[in-house]
Amino acid sequence: MHYKKAISNYGIAQPLILATLVIAIAGGIYFYVNSELSKKETVFRNSSLTAAKATRLKNSSSANLAELARWEATMDLNPRTILEEQFNQSAASARSPQLERVSNSIANRKAPIALALESQPSQTYNLSFRGAYRDVQSMFVDFEYRLPNLVVENFTIEPANGSRTSVNCNITYSVWRK
Repeated sequence: MHYKKAISNYGIAQPLILATLVIAIAGGIYFYVNSELSKKETVFRNSSLTAAKATRLKNSSSANLAELARWEATMDLNPRTILEEQFNQSAASARSPQLERVSNSIANRKAPIALALESQPSQTYNLSFRGAYRDVQSMFVDFEYRLPNLVVENFTIEPANGSRTSVNCNITYSVWRK
C-alpha cells in the first residue's frame, strides 16, 4: 500500500496526461496540415483554371496576330497617302463612275477628342466626296478597315444638287499616330 500513490501517479496519471498531450498535439498538427492542404489545392485549382483560360485566349487571339501586326504597321505610315490610295481603289472598283473627291485637306485644329487626350499625337483630316450612296459607303468602310486608328469626328451626308442618285459627303477624321 505504500507504493499505491507512486504507482497511480507514475503508472497511470502521467502516462494518460502524456498520451492526451501527444494526441492533442498530433490532432492539431493533423488539422493544420489538412487546412493548409485544402488552401493549396484551392490555389492550385484556381491557377489551373487561369492557365487554361490564358491558353484559350492565346489560341483565339493568335489568329488575329497578323491583323494586329498590319494595324501596328499602319500607325507608321502616312495616313494621307493611305486615304489617297484607298480612294483611288474605291473609285476604280465603284459600281458607278460618279465617285469623285471634292476636297481633301488637313485641318489646322485638333479635334475635341484629341484635345482630351493631349499626350496622344493625332492629325485631323477633312474629306469631301460625291458619288452613289453605296460607293461612298463602301469607300468609308474600306478607309476604316485599312486605318483602324481613324476616329470619325464629324459626318454629314446630303443629296447632291441636280442628281437623284448621288450624295455629297463631308467627313472629318482624327488619325491617331504613334
